[in-house]
Amino acid sequence: MGMRPEARQRLDEQYQRMVGQAKQRSAANWRHAVQVGLELGMGEPLGLYHRTEITPPVRLRRGRFVRWLYAYPDGLVEVDPGVPPRPVRWDEVTGVVDHWTPDVSESESSWSYKGFLLTAGDDRTVTIRADYQNALDPYGPGGGFFAALVPAEVAADFPLVRPIADLITEQAVARVVARQVEAVRAGRVVRRGDVRVTPAGIVGPKDAGATPWAEIERVELRPGRVDVRLTNGKSRRYVNYLDGSGYSVLCQLLVGLGAQASYEARG
Repeated sequence: MGMRPEARQRLDEQYQRMVGQAKQRSAANWRHAVQVGLELGMGEPLGLYHRTEITPPVRLRRGRFVRWLYAYPDGLVEVDPGVPPRPVRWDEVTGVVDHWTPDVSESESSWSYKGFLLTAGDDRTVTIRADYQNALDPYGPGGGFFAALVPAEVAADFPLVRPIADLITEQAVARVVARQVEAVRAGRVVRRGDVRVTPAGIVGPKDAGATPWAEIERVELRPGRVDVRLTNGKSRRYVNYLDGSGYSVLCQLLVGLGAQASYEARG
């Protein structure tokens, strides 16, 4: 059962007031985003994101600055003070991984989510960190926390501005995965960490050959770990403590190839 109509109306009115206030605070950046989008042919802005960058020496004020990320239908643009904007077009992204790092050491299986790493056509790597905040989110970084505290039927109606991770997933990840699916079906191999996805099946680091698709019941993925459950009741586990990146994207590739695969975002 959802929210009562009068409660939903009050929430919407409050939300619109807070959105207006957030837009006022970011009005100058929104105008700049519109200008940059026109100059680069990126389209109208979809969103504004920002984070504080710290550069040595950290004790001096000049060691801190705000990096902005403007989102468009055609891509992203990084904006730092005093330097030209740096665009990354979605169609230029050749690779994308969800980036995780070990919490303690390489021998531990606990990971922290850091964001996304995008590889552009000129082989440069663009880091989209997890702590980018949506400047137009009236609730700020705590919006998701507030939604988690209320009952599920209320949370379903809780208005939130989408985070940068959703945009990356919808735009960059979807394109890359579609190309990878086509590549595997065309006979090529896609590697993620020590795991290779081939037309014949899945190959682990020490496997003599591929585990055929017909023998795989499902694949369960977590950062740094892939469990391949077989139809005969056995399983194969591939643990990679050196690379906690890209297993969410790998899961989408497997699903795109018709496999039963699931991903759990925790170390």
